Amino acid sequence: MTKAHENAEGHQVVHDWIRENREKERQEASFEQQKKSEVKLTPLENFLSDWKKQLKSRSY
Repeated sequence: MTKAHENAEGHQVVHDWIRENREKERQEASFEQQKKSEVKLTPLENFLSDWKKQLKSRSY
């Protein structure tokens, strides 16, 4: 097997892994969103959730 062929295969493996992880993240996000829509949060939980999002958006 040539080096170019090995590199191309390795490159494809990385792309496949990235694609699988992105799909998994999308599925998890969709599941979390579905869970949130089924469960009504208390005002305190809503506040804490918003506060956490603000902290994340401010972090560098």
